[in-house]
Amino acid sequence: MSEPASPFADLIQREFMYKQVPPLTSALDLARALHIAPQTAVNWLKLGRLPDPQRLPEIAQITGIPLTRLLRACNIPLPTSISDTKEFADYLAKHFANNQQAYTAQQVIDMINHLQQEYEKQAS
Repeated sequence: MSEPASPFADLIQREFMYKQVPPLTSALDLARALHIAPQTAVNWLKLGRLPDPQRLPEIAQITGIPLTRLLRACNIPLPTSISDTKEFADYLAKHFANNQQAYTAQQVIDMINHLQQEYEKQAS
């Protein structure tokens, strides 16, 4: 694979594609793994385009890359209280750990906002 076209492409390549057995080495391989159109994978890997932010929770779920890392790689700012607070991350993990259900992006946002409010109430 050539030089990554963006921080998102670099993250997907290093943390997902190259860790598969056998490693995924092409945009077509990535497209198959993520259930996306081959042109979409080319856009991400070679042209530096970024995915629709609403697709990031699904990408995180398939790749195992934390959503916060994907958001940062796409230059989407995160509130400090979410991205830098280990206690809040642990709190979120506890609430999502046993749930195998798939969520839409809006559901994830709503749950994070709700859990952050609960966390902030407990912390004060």
